[in-house]
Amino acid sequence: MILAEHWCLSADLGSIDHHPQHFEAIVAVITASIVQANDDLQPGDIFINSGQVANAGANRSAVAYKEKPPAEPARYRENTNTEMLLLNCR
Repeated sequence: MILAEHWCLSADLGSIDHHPQHFEAIVAVITASIVQANDDLQPGDIFINSGQVANAGANRSAVAYKEKPPAEPARYRENTNTEMLLLNCR
């Protein structure tokens, strides 16, 4: 079973549409999350493993990839990096 979560928070602070109230709300939620996680610290284990994931998709343009210096494609057996790194915290 493969389970993946991806969280992304992006804010363009140089934008004309920057609203201080929005920024403060984001900072408050992030700060509260960090405090909550810190208050709930418990002993745990971290496991790490890696393996190859074939036919899982491609995130590169094959045409653009072929234009790279020869050292880049030489790093991978396929036209994209198929190595998966798994970090499991229990």
